[in-house]
Amino acid sequence: MAALRRPAERALYAAAHTAPRRLLGGCLGMAAAQVPLTRLACSALPCPGCGGPHGRPAVAGPPGEELHFSLSHSGGPALLAFAAARPVGVDIERVPGGRDGPDAAASLHTLEQAELAALPPV
Repeated sequence: MAALRRPAERALYAAAHTAPRRLLGGCLGMAAAQVPLTRLACSALPCPGCGGPHGRPAVAGPPGEELHFSLSHSGGPALLAFAAARPVGVDIERVPGGRDGPDAAASLHTLEQAELAALPPV
């Protein structure tokens, strides 16, 4: 969070990253700070650098009974998902501004560029 330059960006980041713990705490009947988070292994092999897991976060529990959650944020909006006993994932992306279109269009195939050019302006 400290790497973010603008105070508004830091505030959005803090809100998005504290929301899952607060909601999980409410569901589990405990304070947000007491929610036992863990990282699930993303493969059978531990990290060669530190030996720890670097997979998705979950609420610690017996294997197969973890409470899973996912967080995605982009700009202002954030999206959360929760699931019991199986991983869940969400993704949200900011819609690029109109100025990004020409830059992206240059990397498209000529037929895709023609299709894009035929669309009405937004």
